[in-house]
Amino acid sequence: MAERNNRSSTPQAKLPAKKATKTFFNLPAELRNEIYRLALVKPNYLRTVVCGSTYKTPALLQVCRQIRNEAAGVYYGENKFVAHRACGDKMEKVGYVEEHVGKARGGEMVILR
Repeated sequence: MAERNNRSSTPQAKLPAKKATKTFFNLPAELRNEIYRLALVKPNYLRTVVCGSTYKTPALLQVCRQIRNEAAGVYYGENKFVAHRACGDKMEKVGYVEEHVGKARGGEMVILR
């Protein structure tokens, strides 16, 4: 006796092809940089690093490592920072900002004495 095929004789519906997930990182780098600029840069605005207070890195730079690596150059390179050298032992925060501004192309930081 011939073996019976347990499969139904009706054609099976094809599953839809899996769609690629679209993420922020699928956007071109130029568009991501423009988004970072809109979120992080204030033209004609001095960001003051004040001694005795806690320096707060922008929240966007804390989202994930890739965003921090991409957006830090925009934030530190396209904003202007001012700090006072009269901070005494609290200079570590000024040094932190100064280091990042120095790494960013076009960054500007004024240190007042």
